[in-house]
Amino acid sequence: FGHEPSDDAADSQDLYNVIEQKIVPLFYRLGEDTLPHAWIAMMKKAMMSITPSFSARRMMKEYLDKFYIPISKELQKEDIDK
Repeated sequence: FGHEPSDDAADSQDLYNVIEQKIVPLFYRLGEDTLPHAWIAMMKKAMMSITPSFSARRMMKEYLDKFYIPISKELQKEDIDK
């Protein structure tokens, strides 16, 4: 797929840079009430943006479609073949 091992090193370095330079400072920048408001806002935004893709309903439908139903059909086929 055009994936080079050197991509992993660059990607991991980019990730560490983002964590170190953007995320960690937000976490430790506390308001007068000792809460990291910018970090909390970032987490809320992240949760709102990913919730539709990572829901229990979607997960169960995916498990059914990819695993349970095909396995069930295979087991039924084996029973018929006996």
